[in-house]
Amino acid sequence: MRYFLFLIFLIALKGKSQSAGSVNSGTSLLNAVSIQVPGSNPNTAIEQAINWKIQVKQNPWNENNWLNYYLWTERKSGIEAKDKEELLSQIIDEGKQYIAEKPQYQLLLFLKSGKKDTVSISKAIQMAGYELWLMPFAIQHFIIVNNKMLLQEYCLNLEHKQPLKSGLYQYYFNTLMSADSNAIIYARGLNDIVPMAILQQVYDIRKDISLKYYRGTIKNGENTYLGLSLGKKIITQYPGAACTGLLVKITDEPTLAELKKHVEDFKLSEFQYINTDKDLAELYKNYLPAFIMLYKYYRPINMKKAGEIRNNILIIASATGIQKEVSQLLDK
Repeated sequence: MRYFLFLIFLIALKGKSQSAGSVNSGTSLLNAVSIQVPGSNPNTAIEQAINWKIQVKQNPWNENNWLNYYLWTERKSGIEAKDKEELLSQIIDEGKQYIAEKPQYQLLLFLKSGKKDTVSISKAIQMAGYELWLMPFAIQHFIIVNNKMLLQEYCLNLEHKQPLKSGLYQYYFNTLMSADSNAIIYARGLNDIVPMAILQQVYDIRKDISLKYYRGTIKNGENTYLGLSLGKKIITQYPGAACTGLLVKITDEPTLAELKKHVEDFKLSEFQYINTDKDLAELYKNYLPAFIMLYKYYRPINMKKAGEIRNNILIIASATGIQKEVSQLLDK
């Protein structure tokens, strides 16, 4: 059985019903310290970028206005890469006269460098310390430069100030459980790499796994996994990728045995809450490829097991409004 087409099906579904809330001056990418459901509706990113452009014009001395303007502009789709680069550079150039002495400006320089400018992020950390809005970016940076001491320090402080919600904790626990022992997981979004780091550094969960920031093609894919939030464009570069639960493994020999083994270690108690938490439900769509494959495997040999899996599938489908699409897959 091939796994890859199911994964692409999932990625195609993810944007169908998501939203990021209403647009107003209080709708900030930083309000949740960027630990949110990945993949906001593209239209929302456009609306937010316009909103924050208005905010910087009304109050150019507010450093968070500039940071949000940059972050939402960076998330916009449907714009040529060259045009986006020019626009992001323009934001930094215009903001310099107002916020050059602020840590947010140093963070913008770090982001614009492709997260390679260690001088700017170090200045931002020195200036801002444990400010909530900066800590996820600092954690990401410490993963990139492999500074284990500061990585743990910032993970502990972030979790103390803003603990992961139980639904996110369980999701990223299951993500880590989707890899074999001593594996490498490549990711790069704040929404996935930071929670996994927190589980490792704060709760000592799966510290055998190495978290790496994804920068490009991986040549040695032995015992190597990709985070789903890397997206379709990147994952399709690895045609042998195999679904192993909430990760994909770079391999030319995908096996159902590994998928079954990992999913058996999953915790699923938070499924009962997804009908009342839209963002959590959208994130939990990522379970569908693994669950659908296991359902099809168990259906002819273990109806009880298949029924349990089908129930979880239908909970996700109902909570996210994709019952028709999912039913079609289950009935094939």
